[in-house]
This record gives sequence, structure tokens and C-alpha cells, in this order.
Amino acid sequence: TYDHLEYLPNQDLLFVSPGGSRSPDGFTDGNTYLFNLANNTWTNAGQPPSSSSSFTGFNMTTDYDPASGRVVGIGQSVG
Repeated sequence: TYDHLEYLPNQDLLFVSPGGSRSPDGFTDGNTYLFNLANNTWTNAGQPPSSSSSFTGFNMTTDYDPASGRVVGIGQSVG
């Protein structure tokens, strides 16, 4: 999965950003997903804005910023 997984405490959700390798083909679909811990369901939140295109990279990391309530990512896009 190459990281890209963050807990969002204010919403009680797990955030999964595009990137990493999915099973079984090893590619990414470019979408962001949210896992609701209260009811054990996944939601496809769609693709991030074009300004966040680096979220589709394999060589990156993410973190949750509690001051802003946002997920931040840094890395290198793979194209």
C-alpha cells in the first residue's frame, strides 16, 4: 500500500489516497477512499483536485495535520 493511509479523528474515518499498488494488478485507480469505522463501509471519494496530482505517486508519504484538519502528502509522481 506504500503508506497513503491516515486516520481522521474528527470524522472517525480512515483516509486512503490514490497511489500504491492494488491487488491483483499492481496499479492505482487514482481515487481517494474513506473507510467509516462506525459502520464498516468504504466510500469512493473520487479523484483529488488537479492541484493534488502528486497524490497519485508511488514514491510518497502522507500524514494528518491536526492543526488544519487536512491530510498532506509529499513525494514524486510516477507517470
